[in-house]
Amino acid sequence: MKSFLSALQFLTRLRVTHFLKINEEAAFGRSMLFFPLIGLMIGVLLALVAFCSNFIFQPLTTAILVLAAEFLITGGLHLDGLMDSADGLLSGREREKVLIIMKDSCVGGMAVLAVFFLLSLKLAFLTELFAENLFVILIAMPVIGRWAIIYTMISYPYARKEGLGGIFHQQARNTHLIITSLYSAGLLLFILPVKLYPAPLLTVLCVFLCAHRINKVLGGHTGDTYGAANELAELFFLFWCAVLTKI
Repeated sequence: MKSFLSALQFLTRLRVTHFLKINEEAAFGRSMLFFPLIGLMIGVLLALVAFCSNFIFQPLTTAILVLAAEFLITGGLHLDGLMDSADGLLSGREREKVLIIMKDSCVGGMAVLAVFFLLSLKLAFLTELFAENLFVILIAMPVIGRWAIIYTMISYPYARKEGLGGIFHQQARNTHLIITSLYSAGLLLFILPVKLYPAPLLTVLCVFLCAHRINKVLGGHTGDTYGAANELAELFFLFWCAVLTKI
């Protein structure tokens, strides 16, 4: 229970410490097992927002409300990581300078452009998918996004000497990746129609290519790139679902 609540508190804005005192560092490792499950819960909430909005608004408005709901539920945690990663990785500097830029709290031009294009593309794909299994896609999207965090944490070294992401990385085990991969795959197979089965596989391939490239630049990953992995996985998943529905 502590591990589940730790994952819930870390990945969402819901605060549960007043219900149960959590030793965060001790629970971090086991909490990773619940990341895709928390993603499933987020996805159900997003699908509910889309379902209710569908009775009142047009597809574009519904898509915007879904993105706003995701931001409110997560507090923009992963978007922040994407922005910091974009500022550093797209700066064209050497490794140490990139890490300094990513740690800087100031928002640069690359961060603004990255979040603009990410949200614009998500908005466009959601609108495209409005009449094509949108609700099940919304449920599945956060699952594969949170799985991407686990994959990046476990598959690559940590690029900094300290940091919250480093605590997760130290607690990470290969068994976490195996277990979350198995039950995430089961959830996606159950949720998605057969026509969209290739979408998660193609998304995993894209996540691997991006994570491998970041690893070559930084010699590992950071908490920021974990967040970026989530956002990119969600975007790739929406992209492939949009492509497959048009075939």
